[in-house]
Amino acid sequence: LTMKALINLNWRGDLEAAAAAIRQLPGSALLEDRANFYIGLQHYYQRNPAQALAAWSAFPREFYDDFQFSGPKSQLLGDAHELAKRPEAAKAEWRVALQAVDKRLVLKPTDRTLLLFKAELLASLGEKTAAEAALRTAQELGGNQFTARTPMSWWQARIYVRLGRVDELLEQLPLSLANPVASSIRPAALRLDPRFDALRSEPRFVKLIEAPVRSPAP
Repeated sequence: LTMKALINLNWRGDLEAAAAAIRQLPGSALLEDRANFYIGLQHYYQRNPAQALAAWSAFPREFYDDFQFSGPKSQLLGDAHELAKRPEAAKAEWRVALQAVDKRLVLKPTDRTLLLFKAELLASLGEKTAAEAALRTAQELGGNQFTARTPMSWWQARIYVRLGRVDELLEQLPLSLANPVASSIRPAALRLDPRFDALRSEPRFVKLIEAPVRSPAP
C-alpha cells in the first residue's frame, strides 16, 4: 500500500489514488519510516499543511532511515509550516533539523547526503553563503559534474530553487528528467511539490513538466 502511494505521488501524480492507498494503512503505519513519510507527503502535496504536520509529528524519531527518505523530521515540519504561511515556526523547525544534521556530520564529515541536507536547510534559513559552501563540498565529494549517468538529484534541485539558481536548474532539468532512475526527478512530483512553486511562473519550467520526456538511447 505504501508503494502504491509512492508510485501514484511521484510517478503518476494521482493524489486521489495515493490517498485511497493511504486510507487502507493501519494507524501503526505512522510509526514506520516510509509509510509515515508518504502519508505526510500526500497531505503536503494536497496543500493541506495541518494534516501533513499531524502525520509527520507522529513519527517517533528525529531522523527517518529509509532509502526513500533518510533525513531529519524537523525539516519536513518546517516545510509544512512554510506552506501554512508560518515563517517563524518554519525557521524554528529548520534550526532544529540543522542541529541534528550537524551532530551527525561530526561523526561523518564527508557524508554527501548530510551535506546536501545542511545546504538545503541553510538556504531555507536565508544563509545562502554557508549553503553554497555546503553544496560545493557535497558536489566536489561526488565529482561535481552532471552527466547523463549522474544527473542532478531531487535534493540538489530543491537546493537550487532555494538558492535562486533557476537558470542553472532549468538547463539541467531536461537531462535529469530523461534519466529519472538516476536522478529521482519526475515531472509528476515537480508538478505537485510546493517547494517548486517559485518556478511555476517560469515558462521553461511549465514546458518541462507538461511535455512527455524521452529517455536517452542506451
